[in-house]
Amino acid sequence: MSEADGHPGQWVDLCPADAVEPGTARTVIIGDHPYAVCNDAGRFAVVDNTCPHAGGNLGEGVVRAGRIVCPWHRYEWHLATGLSFAEPFPRRLRVYPAKVEAGRVLALIDGNSPNPR
Repeated sequence: MSEADGHPGQWVDLCPADAVEPGTARTVIIGDHPYAVCNDAGRFAVVDNTCPHAGGNLGEGVVRAGRIVCPWHRYEWHLATGLSFAEPFPRRLRVYPAKVEAGRVLALIDGNSPNPR
């Protein structure tokens, strides 16, 4: 369990923070699971890389104003909650707690993320 916030799991080093330009996302694969590391004007978020709408690669999406925009159909997902802005949409994007330490983006990875689909 992570002592920092009481969530089970472990902080996993995903990539250097400077490898993700503001307004962009980057796909990072840990084990066999792809994640999208998002840079929203210097604030980082980590979400599942696969868009719940039609499977688009969110690591190729645009990041702005707390949202990631899927490059396939322009569905927008809230980076904090995983909710879609195309309501009503029954599925959520999985969101993982993220932080930057020593210039590296870390995410709290476990089987029970705060916003499961």
